[in-house]
Amino acid sequence: MNYFYKFCCLIFIILQSCQPLETTTTLPEVLSFSFGDVRVLSVQIDNQQKKIVVEVPYQTSLVRITPQIKVTDKASIVPLSGVPQDFTQKVYYTLSSKEGMKVIYSVEVKTSSQPNPEILSLEKDSVEAGFDFIIRGNNFGKFSLDVKAFLQDIQQKETQLLHQLIDSTTIKLKIPIDLGVGNYLIKLQIKSKSVFSEKRVFISYPAPQLKGLEKGNFLNTDTLWVLGKYIDASRYQFSAELQSNSSTKIINQVSQKADYLGFLLNPTVLPQAYEVKLYNQSERKYSREKGYQIQVYSFNKPFIKEIQSPKATYQKGETITLNTLNFTEASARFYQVSLQNGGKNYTQNGIYDSAKKTLTFSLPANIEKGTYKLSVTLTEPDRAYNYSFDTDLIIAVKE
Repeated sequence: MNYFYKFCCLIFIILQSCQPLETTTTLPEVLSFSFGDVRVLSVQIDNQQKKIVVEVPYQTSLVRITPQIKVTDKASIVPLSGVPQDFTQKVYYTLSSKEGMKVIYSVEVKTSSQPNPEILSLEKDSVEAGFDFIIRGNNFGKFSLDVKAFLQDIQQKETQLLHQLIDSTTIKLKIPIDLGVGNYLIKLQIKSKSVFSEKRVFISYPAPQLKGLEKGNFLNTDTLWVLGKYIDASRYQFSAELQSNSSTKIINQVSQKADYLGFLLNPTVLPQAYEVKLYNQSERKYSREKGYQIQVYSFNKPFIKEIQSPKATYQKGETITLNTLNFTEASARFYQVSLQNGGKNYTQNGIYDSAKKTLTFSLPANIEKGTYKLSVTLTEPDRAYNYSFDTDLIIAVKE
C-alpha cells in the first residue's frame, strides 16, 4: 500500500511538470487618440476589434492631419504619433510590445453631416437695384461654388444672384439693376440644403442713369433733352438739376421721347455753364454720373442753330451759309467763324446778310481733313463790343 501511494505521487508530479507555464504578457493597446491641429467631436476606440473611428467637424480637410496617439507603456507605434497623415482613407498603425507582440489598428476619420444653414440677419430692409448688401447667419460653408443665392418674389419666381462668400457666416449679395421693384425673400442653397429668410427685403427702383445730352449749347428758351436709363416717366416724376459755380437751378420734366427726358429751359436759367444731374423726385434719388455739362446763352443774344443746306462732307475752300438769330440787334461789323478739332484751329472772316439773316464764310484752302466744331465771335471796335458763343454744329472736311 505504501509503494502504491508513492507511485501515485510520482505520477502526479510528472503530470504537473508537463503543464505549460502561465504567461503574464499582454497585447499593446491604444489608450487615447486625438488631433493636435483639428477639433475632434468624438473618438471611439475598440481595442477588441482594433478599430478607431474619429468624427471631426463638417468640411474639415482630411488631407494632412497630425494625430496624437497614446499607447500602453513601453509599446511602440508605426507610423509615429505626431506625424501628419492623409486621413481621406483608412490609416493603419502597427503596435509592438517590448516582448515583440504586434497588433494592427485601423483608424477611420469621418466628417460630421452637413449642418442646416441659417439666415440670422439682413444688413438692410430696403436695397436699391444694382447695389450689394450683406446677409449674416451660420453654416454657409467654406467654398463659394457650394453656395447659390436667390431672390423669390411673391409669385415664388426666383432670380439667381451673384454673390461673394466672405466667410461661413457672411455673404455679400449683388442685386441685378434690372430687377423689378417689390418685396423678396432671400433663399440660400448650400450644397444639398436650403434656407429662406424670415423677412422680406424691398428692392427699390434704381437711381436714374445719365447717359448723354442731345447737345451741349442752348438758349434759355430751348428744351434740354437728356438721354438716360431708369427714367420711367409713367411711374415716376423727374427733374433736372443744373449746378453752376454760383447757383443751382431745378427744372421739371415736360416731355419724353424714347430714352430721352425733355426739360424746358427758361429765362430764369442764367447764361453760364452748368453741370447736369437727373433727379427722380418720387424716389428722391440723383443720378451719380459726373461730367455732363451744358452752356446756356441768353435767348435775346446772337446765336446760330443750323447750317443752311447742310452736307455730309465739305471741300477745302467751299462756302458755307449759317442761319442766324438776333445778329441784327447786335449791330456788329465784324464776324469771325472758328473751326476747332483738337489742337487744330482755323479762323475765317464771315459776311453777314441782314436781309437774309445769314452768315457766310469759306473753309480755308489749307484746312486739314477732319471734323470741326464751330464757334462764332461778333465784334464792334467803336463800341468795344465783343460777343462769342459755341455751337453744336459739325463740319466734316474731306481731302
